Amino acid sequence: MTSAAVIVYHLFALMAFVLMATVSLYLDTRKANEDGSPVFLRISHKQEQRYVSLSTRVPEQDWHESKERVRKSHDHYAALNRLISREQSHMEEAVALLKSEPGGFTARDLKRRYKRLQAPEAESRESFLEYSYERISEYDKPGTRKNHKAGLNKFKRFLKEERGRSDVSIQGFTPEMIRAYRAWEKEVVGNAQNTVHRTLRTLRRMCNLAIEDGLLDSSDYPFEGVTLKRERTEKTPLSASEIKALEDRLRRANRGEIDYPQRRTLAIHSLRAWLFSCYEMGMRWGDVCTLTWNSIVDGRVSYKMRKTGAGKNVQLLTQAKHILDSCADRQGSHEFVFPFLDRYVKDPEWDLSRTEDLDNAINNRNSVINNRLGDIAEAVGINKNLTTHVARHSAANRMAANGWTLQEIQSALGHSDVTVTQEYIRTLRDDELDDKHREMF
Repeated sequence: MTSAAVIVYHLFALMAFVLMATVSLYLDTRKANEDGSPVFLRISHKQEQRYVSLSTRVPEQDWHESKERVRKSHDHYAALNRLISREQSHMEEAVALLKSEPGGFTARDLKRRYKRLQAPEAESRESFLEYSYERISEYDKPGTRKNHKAGLNKFKRFLKEERGRSDVSIQGFTPEMIRAYRAWEKEVVGNAQNTVHRTLRTLRRMCNLAIEDGLLDSSDYPFEGVTLKRERTEKTPLSASEIKALEDRLRRANRGEIDYPQRRTLAIHSLRAWLFSCYEMGMRWGDVCTLTWNSIVDGRVSYKMRKTGAGKNVQLLTQAKHILDSCADRQGSHEFVFPFLDRYVKDPEWDLSRTEDLDNAINNRNSVINNRLGDIAEAVGINKNLTTHVARHSAANRMAANGWTLQEIQSALGHSDVTVTQEYIRTLRDDELDDKHREMF
């Protein structure tokens, strides 16, 4: 065999190894409690991984990592190792069966075949929430993943409070359950129509994915004939004169000339953050809240948008620089530019490196900030609902008033869909139509 042939042979052998499905045991010490850490079967195939819980826990000191077995120091090591060996054999059998069938297979296919070997027809009884949580974990966009997870968590609460259960099979998710859930969220939770609509849209998406994955027959589609209604809401942007009134208020507050907002208070930081968002192309509240000093480089703001994960690099306007100067005493001693998350940084029960904790902290502060902004609007004489998100709408409308094209505004706001941008500037266009209407007569 020539040297070139040997190289080709080894390359093919390496490719075959990489594409081979492997099964290993994994002790997830991140989820440890007083009973130990959960044991998972880890499936690796084609650079994809899936985890299957073995519904058992082992203390870390009783786990032999290299042997992937329970040590003899555990009182029930023999029984636990028999369980692990049995389930590992089921998984290896699933690998062999799929390899014998024509066509390729994924790690998800392997997990599903394993469940079928565990119990006949188990695949048809796959749980709705377990499947849905696994599916959303594969989303590329963190914002969509976060929103869909929130909807599933709410449905999980409904099952527990109203049905006394933690999950339901995919086939058990019925039109009757949809109607009951809709009534519960409206009447018990007290959510508005659009909030209910958002959750139901998530549940509908999960059903559509289950059909795509062959877990639900289209004839059993529970949303057939179900209409999801959404009410039109107004997020009225501020006019140029109203924004100027807020700017004047901030200048006077910085000089200590007014009673509200006062210096070194949450209220004045709320006003600063609102105007900063407006100046910096309608920066989203979550991105303003988590803005770090490291993101300020050479007169620009460079950050990754939390909702989409895309990078953003925006020039710092002079007005925005003045706001940063007013927060300069925080530089070096605090990671975040604005102080909204300081209480969570210091609290040992919160870990802002975890996405879930950070999301909850941002949402918690958002409602508090909106209350402060409402008080400021009242003090200034603005008869509109002033919220963190209105800064984004106000920036969009100011762009449109200054002749920016729709595509330029879309890029500035970081929208992936231009129809969302059109909705942001719709109010301005209504005002323009009013002016033209008056000129007719």
